[in-house]
Amino acid sequence: MKKAPLRISPFATTAMAIMPHTDRHEALRLALLLDVPFWPQLPRLGFTEDMYAQSLAGFPGLGVDIAHSRLTFSKRAFEDELAGFLEGQPPAPPASATLEAFLESGLSAYEAVRGQTMGPVSCGFRVIDERKRPVIYDDEVRPVLFEHLGRVASGQLAQLSALNGQPFIFMDEPGLAVVFSGLSGYNESRAAEDLASTLERIEGPVAIHLCGRPDWDFLLRLPIAMLSFNAFASGELFVSQTGAIASFLDRGGIICWGMVPTHEQALERFSVNQLGERLADLLQRLIDSGIDRGQLTGQSMLAPATCNLAGTPRSVEIAFEVLGHLSEAMKGEPL
Repeated sequence: MKKAPLRISPFATTAMAIMPHTDRHEALRLALLLDVPFWPQLPRLGFTEDMYAQSLAGFPGLGVDIAHSRLTFSKRAFEDELAGFLEGQPPAPPASATLEAFLESGLSAYEAVRGQTMGPVSCGFRVIDERKRPVIYDDEVRPVLFEHLGRVASGQLAQLSALNGQPFIFMDEPGLAVVFSGLSGYNESRAAEDLASTLERIEGPVAIHLCGRPDWDFLLRLPIAMLSFNAFASGELFVSQTGAIASFLDRGGIICWGMVPTHEQALERFSVNQLGERLADLLQRLIDSGIDRGQLTGQSMLAPATCNLAGTPRSVEIAFEVLGHLSEAMKGEPL
């Protein structure tokens, strides 16, 4: 399925959805300040706000143990529930403290809006069967997992598309770090096939987000609309992949540069000017390699480097303020 590329203004801002707040109204207020807002996920409120729990709710055989903050899986229950799942009933919206209010927040005024889900590789490693074996290795369960995640993402897109002309999904894939380590017995070729299988089930644009240091060529070849990554820590390695980046941009892909540190100590050490100079240097290296200046800046977004679940609500507010100032600075930067 060919999907239209996203059209987002240069250096527009967004962020990871996981936030340390227990005040859902304050978390949503901050999210709505960004150019591309999202519904916040607030794990400190309880396990129903966990990103895996929200993404996997309704999957055949899955149990959500709220009391012990864990997911369980039964292969027998999976087999019993599979027929009902395959009948194609759409999944219920995620149990979220913020989603309903987000949908009522006048989203038509934004150039784009975002939902989110965990990716198939990460979910496949997270769900463990009775033999303590991740279901990513189970040939019967794995394709059903992809179908489930495709339905979850498409369900969010359907809700958002009624309110905004440009919705997309952020798919978080920390599990790819296990694949790239070469220690899992689940190789990159299989991961690419499984990601593509999930992506083709989603009826709209998808961004993949990864905080670690992945195989950039692998990610840039995926059929995704956007790649979001920790440019603050990994920007130097990323810009060395000039050929893959050029091809990604030519396909209409957007690069979301996670340039603003989220920890308070790092925020104190780096000024907006310093972060701007750091990003401008990375962009200039790509321009010097032959990538068109206008194409690169026109297909660049900005975000914090990572989520900040371990921090404080105040540190998130500071990071978002710095992000806004950096966006304004980059829009006027004569690269």
